[in-house]
Amino acid sequence: MLGDSAHATTPNLDQGACQAIESAFALARLLHLEPTLEKALQVYYRLRKKRTVFTTQTSWQVG
Repeated sequence: MLGDSAHATTPNLDQGACQAIESAFALARLLHLEPTLEKALQVYYRLRKKRTVFTTQTSWQVG
């Protein structure tokens, strides 16, 4: 759900830990703001998908 476990990147961009931190922050914030776990996870997925897909695809293209 977070970091490399959800969106593995190649080591050339050093984004594994960065993505995990960004994802953890986003999820923690949403768990605080949203009324249910289900809603928090839905919003989390929508918010993080574009960024993580871009980062993962870029790492594989550059690597």
